[in-house]
Amino acid sequence: MPLESPGEKRAFWGQIEKELPGFLYFLLYDYRIPEKLRDRRFGVATFHHPELAQHLQELSPQAELLELIDLLKPWGTLDPWEGSSKELRLQLLNHDSTCDDARRLLKYPNACGEYLGDLAKSHPDRVKDGRTKHARRWIVFRAYDNQ
Repeated sequence: MPLESPGEKRAFWGQIEKELPGFLYFLLYDYRIPEKLRDRRFGVATFHHPELAQHLQELSPQAELLELIDLLKPWGTLDPWEGSSKELRLQLLNHDSTCDDARRLLKYPNACGEYLGDLAKSHPDRVKDGRTKHARRWIVFRAYDNQ
């Protein structure tokens, strides 16, 4: 329908009002969500625009921890670095270039371990859980484009 004049806009809105009850009936009683769009949690699968999701990920505390690790370069001549979250936290807090940001980011003792766990899921090429029977260890690989 054309929407250039006030009369055309009123006619358009009037048509929407007339069709709305039928559309609601269809949604409530006839429409079935296709299997590929279903989700147990929300009923309908969520959509995250890849570019927007990437930008949000870059703002996360986990991404900030990874940046601090890259700045610290804890692996020295060894790749990968391996140790506990406590050891990494202490290195970050005691290094001149990372101490201020690490103090702000790692306010509570378990923060480093939690963020490393999240990074192991979101960046498995950079962080791996190296748990043993006796200790919780982390393996952190250098970013080869950040050497």
